[in-house]
Amino acid sequence: MAAHKLDLDGPWEFREFPETARRMRDLDDGTWTAARVPGSIFIHLMEAGCYRRFDLEANPEDFGWVSQCAWVYRRTFTPTPEQIGADAAELVFEGLDTITQIWLNEKLIGKTENMFIPHRLPVTGLLREEVNTLVVKFLPALAHAERLMQRYGRLSDLHYGDPRRSYIRKAQYQFGSAMGPSLPGCGIFRPVRLETYTAARLDDLHIRTIDCNAQVADVRAAVCIRRADNASHRDLSVRLCISGGGLSLEQTLPLAGGDTQNATVMRIERPILWQPAGYGVPHLYSLTAVLLDADGAVLDQKKTEFGIRSIRIQRGDTRQGQAFRFEVNDTPVYIKGANWTPLSLFAGEQSPQAYERLLGQLKKAHINMLRVWGGGLYEDDIFYRLCDRLGILVWQDFAFVSAYYPDRPWFAELVQTEAEAVVKRLRNYACLAVWCGNSRIDHLHQTGRLGGGRKFYGRGIYHKLLPELLAEFDPDREYIPTTPLGAPDAKDLNAPAEGTHHFWQVWNQFASIGDYLFDKTHIPRFLCEFGLQSLPSREC
Repeated sequence: MAAHKLDLDGPWEFREFPETARRMRDLDDGTWTAARVPGSIFIHLMEAGCYRRFDLEANPEDFGWVSQCAWVYRRTFTPTPEQIGADAAELVFEGLDTITQIWLNEKLIGKTENMFIPHRLPVTGLLREEVNTLVVKFLPALAHAERLMQRYGRLSDLHYGDPRRSYIRKAQYQFGSAMGPSLPGCGIFRPVRLETYTAARLDDLHIRTIDCNAQVADVRAAVCIRRADNASHRDLSVRLCISGGGLSLEQTLPLAGGDTQNATVMRIERPILWQPAGYGVPHLYSLTAVLLDADGAVLDQKKTEFGIRSIRIQRGDTRQGQAFRFEVNDTPVYIKGANWTPLSLFAGEQSPQAYERLLGQLKKAHINMLRVWGGGLYEDDIFYRLCDRLGILVWQDFAFVSAYYPDRPWFAELVQTEAEAVVKRLRNYACLAVWCGNSRIDHLHQTGRLGGGRKFYGRGIYHKLLPELLAEFDPDREYIPTTPLGAPDAKDLNAPAEGTHHFWQVWNQFASIGDYLFDKTHIPRFLCEFGLQSLPSREC
């Protein structure tokens, strides 16, 4: 196969970036400490013996210095002869937290400012046959956000957490929230690799259900390739194969010189539909795409699992009041769900085994939907793969929570790039039921809890930019601009609840201790956040 990948996870080394450094060679003076990537600076300092985890978790306010420093990571690697001779080479960082400068062999090859997306940096012609040195410098995220806020101003005098967080595309919980203390930090928190290819590589593989029932299903498979500069006019093709459940379908898509994408609709007779937990089997098919040159030689290959199903939200007035329910394959689903927040305060610490254990426990507890909270991360792929296989639906918030966000062209461009990358990464998963533009922001604005001004900073993101982007890249998925939808004010428990609902009265001490149940006259259709002051005592 002409495409090659070199894993660059594992042993790296790090140190605080010296203020006196002006060139890469200035970093050779001083002590470097071993670290394993992926990970967080907080974890690496703990493993280096700089402090105990207990001290960090007991007194997080004493560790603000970590986030105020610039840190630098480096490692060396040696490409194979095939990679040196490839037509194109790219360094791929699946997750960088957050503000970075990246050098390869003392040449600056890129800068990043978004934690939520992968970064591909072209390095064709820069690789050495012997040892190559890769360096990643992390600049303090708080200082970066502070400069932007000083330039563009505070968006409100009322904040849920640090006001600077609105100006940086970084997990918002890291700046302090009800979920934990303020520990912004930095780190290479997802895998790193070198990718090389000859002629072209598969860039994107998208499969979606056009229509389905018990008798027949139509699925649309679309491929997009990235051509090397010296192969822009070669004739190529992509062979598609759908398998699983006794099925085997094949079709070949031509890609004439200059073409980078093509699509087809494939019909499946008597499909096995994907069903959520408690309603049937979450059956998954497999789609394999093989990129071929004109002579039939394999250039690249991708494989993805997918489920055949339809998901929609029923809204509107009914005899019972306001309707808000999920229907999967035309069957109403009684949602038994929960919020999902990051598994650790430190991005990159979570393991595949932790996801398997926790999601397996949720399945045993009969949970059939998880809302990925907008104050956290777009989760690792293993989270969505496991939800696919366990039949757990996913409500996916975009990463905006409880704050105003800038109405500036440069910020909208950041969000556009982020949303497109996230949607393309997640749209093949059968478990993904709905996209949600933000967590609580519309409601907080409407009730004046973000300030007394009339201007809704960021409204265009949730009510225009995101729905327009989804109409292009994921048109079959439901979209909701905000959560909660029409949730009542804490002072008015008898107001009608349309759509989703947050009930934080007990947690926020609006109600007496122990009064944690809803008034029987107020039963919401969909409760996605529920607060408790504490676990029950042993005497209860």
